[in-house]
Amino acid sequence: MRQSNGRHVVVCYEGDEIPRETEMDALVLAAHYCVPNTPYEKKINYVSVAKVLNVIRCPIQTETGEASFVVDTPIMSKMIRMIDETTRINRLIT
Repeated sequence: MRQSNGRHVVVCYEGDEIPRETEMDALVLAAHYCVPNTPYEKKINYVSVAKVLNVIRCPIQTETGEASFVVDTPIMSKMIRMIDETTRINRLIT
């Protein structure tokens, strides 16, 4: 199991594949709230919720709210160049 820290963004969509712009919005939003928040490239991992088999949460008293999950497919990754996404970030958080 691979361990990494990060923020979760859940996109509710009924179709087979979410629209590309919606996917990018979710990836950039996760990258924006990721620690440390730097203007450089960030590698964001993502997976379809349909592929998640199990979620294991840490005890509720943890401040980070960490969770682990098991999937039945390879986790996809995308590099996000934060400096190129300022317009998108401003649209999403304002």
